[in-house]
Amino acid sequence: MKVDERYAEVFKPGTYPDLTYVTRQSGETKYTYEERLQQSLRIDGYLTYIAGPSKTGKTVLCENVIGQENIVSMSGNDFARAADFWGAIGKKPDFP
Repeated sequence: MKVDERYAEVFKPGTYPDLTYVTRQSGETKYTYEERLQQSLRIDGYLTYIAGPSKTGKTVLCENVIGQENIVSMSGNDFARAADFWGAIGKKPDFP
């Protein structure tokens, strides 16, 4: 029996979901999540933190708005103190 391979066009682990990405509007504002992230990133001197349950599209949202090549992704394992946090930020894009 031949397996239908069309699913491979939709479900591609580790890649951007071209066919399944859905722009959603925030329930709290009239803006989409993409617009809210863009607004947040325009504020100088602040870090933007995105939190939510697993598999809700946080990484894909960032890749869509920021671009994968511009993201400094961190895990809680990257730091234990504030100094570790800033050191990890500097190491990711090869800052001194």
